[in-house]
Amino acid sequence: MEKPDMRATTTPDSRGQLRPRAASADFRIVRHAPSADLAPFVERYWVLRWSFPPCTHHVQEVLAYPCIDLVFERGHARVWGVVPGRLCRGFAGRGHVFGVKFKPGGFFPFWRKPVVRLTGRALAVDRLLGAPSDSSGMQLARAVLAEGSDQGQVALVEAFLRTRLPHPDPSTAVVATSVSIALHDRSLMRVDDLSRRVGVSMRSLERLFRVYVGVSPKWTLRRFRLMDAAMRLQEGTDVDWASLAVDLGYFDQAHLINDFRTHVGLSPTRYARQARHGTALAAGKET
Repeated sequence: MEKPDMRATTTPDSRGQLRPRAASADFRIVRHAPSADLAPFVERYWVLRWSFPPCTHHVQEVLAYPCIDLVFERGHARVWGVVPGRLCRGFAGRGHVFGVKFKPGGFFPFWRKPVVRLTGRALAVDRLLGAPSDSSGMQLARAVLAEGSDQGQVALVEAFLRTRLPHPDPSTAVVATSVSIALHDRSLMRVDDLSRRVGVSMRSLERLFRVYVGVSPKWTLRRFRLMDAAMRLQEGTDVDWASLAVDLGYFDQAHLINDFRTHVGLSPTRYARQARHGTALAAGKET
């Protein structure tokens, strides 16, 4: 049996967090790499713990990545599809969540159905991965959260995944590469540019994203550029909107502002003011 890489990291990863300054010592997230046999499908495991004083409530807001998460929380095991809009989550008291962040395209080989069916939804793992009974997901969630160590939690979840371990799927590598390029190349805003970089036709790329990711390449490119815009606004400096639009690959300032308002729910100027105050924090899916 493969042993998981338990070298943990607590390095902040604020991309996608809309209120990163609201994060505090009351939240702690630790990330673990998967074992070698699961690495083609799983990007990482994440463990979130929080503890707030009585009568304290925090809200976290996130722009989610184009990937699937398997989340164990309070007796539930759910598979989360891509959240097209903002993901908002409230926290109070004490709690603990364990999550599996699949690589973009990495969940499809387990399920073998178009992942677009999961977009905007969170479904019980029993319905998706052929668990033997409706209660087995709840039992697994309770067992995972009852484990005293991260290593024990990872071992339980990896044993569960190994019972359903699929054969390698070459298309997952194409999809993962496409998403990585879209994330890191800030000059990309057009699907045809991305398809040329990857070496597949636009039609094939659209089909792969629908089946393996659950959202379109165009949505993915826009989501990453809007994450970039949010991070720039969080810096608190004056923004030249026309220059920012060009830097992020938008045709003009109006397109950037409209996209930002659609995805984030606020105009960029209003978001910039609120982000500097850091009044809110979130998960359900990890960012």
